[in-house]
Amino acid sequence: MKEYRNVGFIYSSFDYGLTDNLNVGAGAIPLLAANLFQFKLRAGTSFGEMVHLSLNANAYLGFAIQAGATTAASATGALTVGRPERNLTAGGGYGFGFGGSLEEGVFIGNVGGSYQVDRNWRILGKC
Repeated sequence: MKEYRNVGFIYSSFDYGLTDNLNVGAGAIPLLAANLFQFKLRAGTSFGEMVHLSLNANAYLGFAIQAGATTAASATGALTVGRPERNLTAGGGYGFGFGGSLEEGVFIGNVGGSYQVDRNWRILGKC
């Protein structure tokens, strides 16, 4: 699997499937005053045709002209119900900053879903 995503013309990410159950990826928010880079690893499995579980590890590296570099990481999990054409997802985990105010961790939660409009087009929603 190869996938490219763009959110609001600001955040772009690329994912590559090493196997059916293991993906690696990278993303970036390239701005003039500040840049954020993301590196990710995702492992997933299916329990039948309709229930899917994934575990994700992310590392973040940020650069700002005035503030210098900063790093963070997150570990999350997600449960998806549905098929690739139509599904709903709920997930959660923790994010940690290194050397900043998030050293103790902060909860990350989201719900979302997707609907495949055409063979090559999908609508995604997440909050």
